[in-house]
Amino acid sequence: MTEPDVRKGMPAVKLAREEFEKRYRSRFADPVFGPLQKELDAIIAAAWDAYLASYPAGVFAPEAAYNRALCLARLGKTAKATAALRPFARGRFGAYRRDEAALLLDWLASRAAATATTTAR
Repeated sequence: MTEPDVRKGMPAVKLAREEFEKRYRSRFADPVFGPLQKELDAIIAAAWDAYLASYPAGVFAPEAAYNRALCLARLGKTAKATAALRPFARGRFGAYRRDEAALLLDWLASRAAATATTTAR
């Protein structure tokens, strides 16, 4: 079996999360990928994590970290989403996204409680 061709080096520009996802999803525009949206979301989240690791202190790092938390919540990864949102809710980034993160944490907690109640029945 041949070894995969792994790209090395960094992209020339820092992208916002929306632009990153738009470019990544453009490769999967064919309708045949329609049923695989959840899998594509997971792949995009992993690629975004790698991108974030490349620019941890970049100007868009807080927004990128927040958007990563949203992706995790959308994928149903409640524990990881909660862990990613806590720094925002606790004011690590000042007032930036603090209120939104607190609301999302409440929503995730209520959703987890509802799931636990349903599962217990």
